[in-house]
Amino acid sequence: MTGGVEGTDEARGATLADKQRGVVAGAGSAMVISLAVGIMAVLYDPFGPLSGALDARLQLAATASLPVVLSLLVTVGWIANTRFFHIEDIDAAAGPVEGEHMRRLKAILANSFEQGVLALATYWAAAVLLPAWLLDGIVFAAASFPVGRILFASGYRKGAGGRALGFELTLAPTVLLLVATVCFAASRLW
Repeated sequence: MTGGVEGTDEARGATLADKQRGVVAGAGSAMVISLAVGIMAVLYDPFGPLSGALDARLQLAATASLPVVLSLLVTVGWIANTRFFHIEDIDAAAGPVEGEHMRRLKAILANSFEQGVLALATYWAAAVLLPAWLLDGIVFAAASFPVGRILFASGYRKGAGGRALGFELTLAPTVLLLVATVCFAASRLW
């Protein structure tokens, strides 16, 4: 979405291979971090035994949803604030032009929304379907969401490699949690 925006690796003449190396490095680092944290969550049970009772599971899912929703709220507020203080953006879609900064912010919001939908659905499914000994994974996935979003937004200007760590640090815990949830749900069918 950066398409030639000054300050990006694209504007500096980076090749596709250069960008791909940056993405792989960032995404690989995030996957290693996510796997390590996920394994520690299961092995060390840092929050103690979480109750398997349905009301406790629903409370966990609702609480885990808050970092996602707050991340979206902060991004929407960031866009509103930017619009208020920039002439090219104050009229939003009704205006004749849109500033480059606003384009980046809207791309960050779109990606955050996409990741948020996936995360919320996963947290709720995991809270209901996973065995109690794996529920700590929901807490770690929820805690990683805003960290990933901050890293994604702060690296966005640097291009694909600059935002890869944040993107994957948001996505990987959700994917790992979803895979575990699907596996446990499928195992109950047979």
